Amino acid sequence: MIPTEQFATTMHTHQRALFERFGALVAAGVREAQMFMEEWHRRCRKTTAALNLEIREACRIPKTKYGHICPTQVMARNIIWDDPNMLRAYLPDREEFGWKLNEQKMLITFENGSVLKIGGADEPDAWRGTDFIGVTLDEWSLMKENLWTEILRPVIAGPLPPSLDGQRIFRWANFLYTPKGVNHATLMFDEACCLADGGLLPDCGVAVKLRPDWFASRVDGEKSGIFSTAELARMRAEMPKALYDQEIKCSRVTTEEMTLITSEMIAALNEYHTLTPAVPDTEARRIVSIDPAFGGDVCRMMGFDGPTVVRDRRIRDRHRTNEICTAAKVLAQQVGTRNFIVDCIGNGLGVADGLATDEASYHVQYFNSAEKPLKDHATTDELQFVNRRADAYFHAAEMIRRFEAGPIAGTELIRQLPFASRYATQSGSGKVIILPKEQIRKNLGCSPDDADCYVMGLWGLQFAQPEKIPARREDRVARSAMA
Repeated sequence: MIPTEQFATTMHTHQRALFERFGALVAAGVREAQMFMEEWHRRCRKTTAALNLEIREACRIPKTKYGHICPTQVMARNIIWDDPNMLRAYLPDREEFGWKLNEQKMLITFENGSVLKIGGADEPDAWRGTDFIGVTLDEWSLMKENLWTEILRPVIAGPLPPSLDGQRIFRWANFLYTPKGVNHATLMFDEACCLADGGLLPDCGVAVKLRPDWFASRVDGEKSGIFSTAELARMRAEMPKALYDQEIKCSRVTTEEMTLITSEMIAALNEYHTLTPAVPDTEARRIVSIDPAFGGDVCRMMGFDGPTVVRDRRIRDRHRTNEICTAAKVLAQQVGTRNFIVDCIGNGLGVADGLATDEASYHVQYFNSAEKPLKDHATTDELQFVNRRADAYFHAAEMIRRFEAGPIAGTELIRQLPFASRYATQSGSGKVIILPKEQIRKNLGCSPDDADCYVMGLWGLQFAQPEKIPARREDRVARSAMA
């Protein structure tokens, strides 16, 4: 059975619409090249539908070639080839169709001579000269546009081989993606549904008006019926609004909207704490966060009693490591902790080493923002981060959104957090990355030292060692007036 029973019995409405459109074109004997676009929300089973379409066509017509291209070779292997619930789950009966797998080349060869090639777009020129009958560009918004315009478009526009005369077949390209702002993918989709010529962006389904030989389907996760009400509520609570709108609602989010920690979130957190009486917690973890900021404007230190900053310190002459270490030890004594987290990029390593080797036996976390994130997910169905910096900012955003962080005081910290938490999605991988500090500095007017120190402190609390000596009561309830 092709597609397999597993897919055929679980198809949702929008997958079925794609197959019905494709089947109608085959039945009508169309020979002109056809383009298909699916702007579908995350976890809408875009890849699953494409794989089943490719497998069906490869088995239907002998000696034809199909391709499935992901943004990178690594993603192609992780998401499609190695996942037992993807490619292998949808291949037809092996004895009947005699298919073989080439692990090294990620190539499936069927007994009828047809092949399906899986690969990545990180080397576009590697696809030159490949005579595809059909090809899928999976996560099209993350790829370079020239893969299509220069390399694959001429192939799909070419005549069919003479050996296929008399067959009900046409060349085709299938573009799958969830929006990543406004780029070549969304512009192509807008053209497909004739947006500049009286057409409308489909709310949830196939566009009413389409360019000749094009299919365009857009699916909003709040209307698709794929997610339960409870699951949607959970994602709204866990994801930044801009990310939720982009990944689930298929919104074309602007750069200004791509902020992990918004002013509204901070205001809501502070209002929550105004209305909710504070309950002293003698079991709370404590830590001193230090951003030496040798390349910034000022050395920042913040003492945390639980998720609340209770003491802070600025040192203007940030080049004197010994002075920073001394001030940090004083601040730690005031807070009642032996825990430190230090930004160890560049000369910050000297501060971290100085505290780590101190005879007081401090517990020092070395925070390197360029390191890999704590969790490095292999699939595109989960939020992914480029580095530890993005991971830490997202962690802080989650704490603020869930009212798990303490009240945020100080006009400068409140001003910096929204600027410092602006992010983008990395081309090729789709992973979240915080904007470069140079760009943040340009928009903010200074280095985001306050924001970085605060976010680093919340991150470090997760791994802080419990204190043997409780903090003084006045320090637990103190609130810093960080101007």
